[in-house]
Formats: sequence, C-alpha cells, structure tokens
Amino acid sequence: MIRKEFLQPLVDDRLSTFHMKTTLLFTVERFPENIWRDDNLVQCVINCLTTLKRFLKKCYCPHYTIGSLNLFAEKLKVNEFHLVGDKVTEMIDSGLSCLRTLNMDQVRMRLSRSVAELYHHKILPGAEIHVHIITALIKKIDYSRLNQRDSRLLNSIALPFNSALTTEHEYRAELEFIFYSLCSTLASQNASECFANGSDVTSDIINMYETSLGSNNVSNHLRYASMLVCTH
Repeated sequence: MIRKEFLQPLVDDRLSTFHMKTTLLFTVERFPENIWRDDNLVQCVINCLTTLKRFLKKCYCPHYTIGSLNLFAEKLKVNEFHLVGDKVTEMIDSGLSCLRTLNMDQVRMRLSRSVAELYHHKILPGAEIHVHIITALIKKIDYSRLNQRDSRLLNSIALPFNSALTTEHEYRAELEFIFYSLCSTLASQNASECFANGSDVTSDIINMYETSLGSNNVSNHLRYASMLVCTH
C-alpha cells in the first residue's frame, strides 16, 4: 500500500513489489522474532522502511539469494534515489502518520473512525494519559520557590512525591518523573548560583544531581553533564 500510494507516483513501478519483499526479508534477519506481532505492526513497517532507506542511500539493493546482484540496477536514476529516500525518511520521522491519508482498502476512513470512537469513549492511549497526569502534577508545584538556594527546600516541595515512591502508588512512574525532575532543577539552579558567586559546587548539590539520574529523562543527565563541564 505504501509503495503504490506514496512511492509509485515518484518513480512509477521501477520501485517494485520485489524490492519491498527483499527489504522485508533483510529486515526480518536483523530483528528478533518476538517483535513481529499484529500489535507492533507500525514499528515493524518502520523497521522495513529503515532498511529500504539504507539501500537507497547506498544506491544498492542486494538480491536475497544471489550475491553481487544490485536490484536497483537499470531501475532508479541517481536523482530518484534522493527523491524516494527523502520520502521514506519523512514517513519514518512522522511515525507513519501518512497512514491517515492512505486511501487503499479505506484505511484512512477506518483509522479516522477508530480515533473518533476512542475519544468518544474517553479512552486515551497510555502515553497520553501519562502526559495528562504529569502536567497536572507540575501545576501543583510552586516553581517560584525554587530560586531560593536551600537544598532542604527539596524535602518540603518533593516530599509528597518522594513518599509515594516508597509505596505501590497508582501513578508511581509519573511521580518518579516529577521527583527526579525536581532534583535536577534544584541542583542546576543552585549550581548556577555557585558559579555566579565564584564558589565551589557543594556536595548537597552533587547529591541532588546524582539522585536525578535515577530517571531515564535525558534532560537530567545533560544538566549534570553541563555542570561537570563547567567545573572541569
């Protein structure tokens, strides 16, 4: 469907079903069996498109069983490799949002109906629920108080979050995110004040930075790294 509706208008049938099947076979070799499931279909397609993108970048699509045979030979022109490659990259980067415009087999209409039904029943995807919860929790934090250089302030602001982490709280993941973000924010603001005053970064600040690394939030790691660079 993707080939016919999005790629064929660019290069006609010179990018064929056989190219796509070959791409699938090479992709299957690179990934474990357990990812090939119906509920992981979008990611599987993205994996295949990533393989196709690599072939297009090299201007070389190997035959799956015959060595040294380039399936792109006498098919695509030099400028077309970039043209198709850019389109494939666009689809990958968008997380296959292009499927919402896919007309074949009424995919667009079926997807639109599914989304409408989802919101009609007030059922949101898991990731979106997390975002809503995190947003609500952030609104409860008085960030204006964080400009005071007092590491003990962390306890008074983050205490509800930290306490919940010791229990099987319903929103433990969200609370952890907020708690570690608070640690990182406080540590960075306090470290900045140390730099401005020409004083050393204290052990309390270092401890807050290191606590924030309990999260997989890249921002927390980058803030700590920035402080280490500034202090050589």
